[in-house]
Amino acid sequence: MTIISHSTQTFHREHHDSSRATKQITRWPRNLTFGRSHSQASEAARRTARRTERLQELYRRVDLLAGAWNKLGETLDEYVRLVPLCAREDSLEDAHRFLGWLETSHGLSLRVRDHVSCLRAQCQVEEMSRDRRALHRQFLELAAAAPFPASDLGHDSPIQIHINPLWVWSRLLSDALLTGPAHCPVDVLFFAAGTSIQYAAFCPADKAMFIHLTCYAPCRLGTLLTHSRGSESHCVAFCRRMADLGVVAFAHPEGALRTEKSTGR
Repeated sequence: MTIISHSTQTFHREHHDSSRATKQITRWPRNLTFGRSHSQASEAARRTARRTERLQELYRRVDLLAGAWNKLGETLDEYVRLVPLCAREDSLEDAHRFLGWLETSHGLSLRVRDHVSCLRAQCQVEEMSRDRRALHRQFLELAAAAPFPASDLGHDSPIQIHINPLWVWSRLLSDALLTGPAHCPVDVLFFAAGTSIQYAAFCPADKAMFIHLTCYAPCRLGTLLTHSRGSESHCVAFCRRMADLGVVAFAHPEGALRTEKSTGR
């Protein structure tokens, strides 16, 4: 009887333990399901946050388009949905890629194309600034120095003409972004001016003069005169206008930039 009793008691105890284990096992899938659902919800929330952040950064970089493209919000949403962000791609590179995608995937008016060209040029100047930050800082130091009198610029003057290292050419097809009269299409120079990016339209003669300057700068006015074949008064006036814009700076030879010449894109 004792043995039977023991066996019976053992059975009841094992049956009780088994029932408790069964309940525990049935709870595990529920817990696992809850954990998986919670993890999925967290990942979805993170994806939404990343997508929102990407949209905000893109809009900040291309908001100029809003004045010419009234579907900017919808278009950015479409781009983010269709074009994934590349590994290690920052907002500047993403914006540059968006502009190319917009041109190839949507029919754009001349006005909108000019806005895209403007933004693309700004992206290029900003990209250049990453590699030429020290060069640009040195240029700004030259530009901040006391200006030379116009009489100091001449064929035999020792003054060196230096070019802003951050610039790029573009072409506008309409006058949508121009404040003064211009015959479109017109060549436009985008350049860094302090902490901002500005642009100026160039007539053919001034563009030719600037191209000559990029080939020899830093150089003296006499060198520019020799190779451009322009008049001295025209060259002096051109250099003065460029200095007022922040495209060139003047310095004595000992104040020359200590790095290689800049090249445009």
